Amino acid sequence: MPVVVVVLALVLGALAAATVWLDVANSATAIPPGTGLEAGWVGALAGLAQLVPGLLLLWRLPRHPIAWVLVGSGAAWVVDSFCASWTAYAVYTRPGLPGASATFYVYQRLGAALLLGLPVLLLLFPDGRLPRARGWRRASVASIALTALLPVVLAFVPSHVAEEVTDSALPAPLAALDIDPFSVPLPDAVWRVLLSVAFVGAWVSMLVPVAVVVRRYRRSVGERRAQLRWLVWAAGVDLVLLVAGWLSDDPVSGILLAASVGVTSAAVVVAVTRHRLYDIDRLLPATFVYAVLALLVVAVDALVFAAAGAVLGQRDSALVAIGIVAAVYGPLRDRVSTLVRRLFRGSRDDPYAVVSALAERLEVSSDPSDQLLAVARSVAEAFRSPFVRVEIEQASGETLHVEHGTPSRSPLVLPVVYRGEDIGRLLLEPAGAPACPTATSACSATWCARPRPPPGPAS
Repeated sequence: MPVVVVVLALVLGALAAATVWLDVANSATAIPPGTGLEAGWVGALAGLAQLVPGLLLLWRLPRHPIAWVLVGSGAAWVVDSFCASWTAYAVYTRPGLPGASATFYVYQRLGAALLLGLPVLLLLFPDGRLPRARGWRRASVASIALTALLPVVLAFVPSHVAEEVTDSALPAPLAALDIDPFSVPLPDAVWRVLLSVAFVGAWVSMLVPVAVVVRRYRRSVGERRAQLRWLVWAAGVDLVLLVAGWLSDDPVSGILLAASVGVTSAAVVVAVTRHRLYDIDRLLPATFVYAVLALLVVAVDALVFAAAGAVLGQRDSALVAIGIVAAVYGPLRDRVSTLVRRLFRGSRDDPYAVVSALAERLEVSSDPSDQLLAVARSVAEAFRSPFVRVEIEQASGETLHVEHGTPSRSPLVLPVVYRGEDIGRLLLEPAGAPACPTATSACSATWCARPRPPPGPAS
């Protein structure tokens, strides 16, 4: 397997380098607009952003399906980008070179297969298996088939039907190429229906992978949830990068696209290999804070330029925008940070709010068991804990206990002390923390590896 990884890396790396060389050569040629031939380096960079993490994962876990998905998707992006650059080179830069028809067919017709990488990755993440529930498994297979329908239809549809449905005509030099080597002679009406269904299905099919990820996240605990949180983190970063790319011009937009693909691929590798898995509990809130701040700053800039641009001019509007952002950034950061801390960590950083909420619940609770349940709920909300159990020893010798939530692993045990005497226990399951390693399993999480002091009393 290491030999396969090295060969793939060398071949696809050389193909990406050739794509960049072709783009440089094509830059001196006036390629007319409307050809659909984009610079190949953007796709090649996005392909390498998947290929490099995929090959690293393949080296470590050669049988893992997600490694092959990343490598396959990255290779498809690199090949597709090379085909675009070679077509432009062989048609416009140095007309008459061989292979233009084949590369344009791969780029224009089979390029839709690039859409398969993301839904397949979502359906298989994190363990490389489709959902076990029969209904969800069937829906997943149907989703993959629906996504694959578009490249299959484009591979065999006659070019005149494809141009009619997409309302785009090829320039004469590209129309002269042989791009119908495998067209099937069905009635044009049938092809129009198939192509329309395939275009709609390529977008509708994404609903199932997203629903599968949401379902897995809601049903996951411990290590599985930490893996999925890396995917959530990548989605948040990708949103910011894609919005920034949408507001930018080339080549910045292409670089940001490749960066978003690389972030997702890297997050997948970290989650699958479980390397520093639980660092996501610190990374996710911080990323969320600065993503929200970045979007808000962009929104403030846009509003200032829209409101004051016509009156003050571009230069003065920029100065006003800088002043407003500088004035609101600090308070905005503090407010967003507080909201995010409460979202991810609960209200443990606000003792007054915790005590106030507990006092309100105790006021309306008269039965001892109801009061203990109020304590358990307050602790669970304050620490974002999925399970809290309170045990109090009564004077009669019996133990009164209440539970809030469902246990998934061994909780922390804290003594409940009143006037120097142990009167019970508080069992608390930390939110997002991994189960501690046993003698036969390793745990790379910093929460487990870090030495912890003995628990102090809870009163």
